[in-house]
Amino acid sequence: MDGDGAVAAGLKTLPAELAALVRVTANWQSSGPLAGALVEGDAARLLAANRRIAELPGPIVLTQGVPAGGEGVEIAWLMNERSLSTNTTAAGGNASLVAMS
Repeated sequence: MDGDGAVAAGLKTLPAELAALVRVTANWQSSGPLAGALVEGDAARLLAANRRIAELPGPIVLTQGVPAGGEGVEIAWLMNERSLSTNTTAAGGNASLVAMS
């Protein structure tokens, strides 16, 4: 993250558990992989940041833009969803056998 505007101030208000998952760095281009990006500034700054983010190796990074001094970050878009499934067929199709192990 560059700068010290409203986004930076908002990050300081996060609960400790959530703040621990946020990485703030001056050299974000070499700090990847990134799961998301917040950009504060005008349209030109957002466009420039999006171009630099698009050049990064790895997965597509969701970028959110916020007007300078503004609000509007969609926190839910910054969450990573993970799911876990158990293949009961591999245990002979009986889910209770999986629970026993």
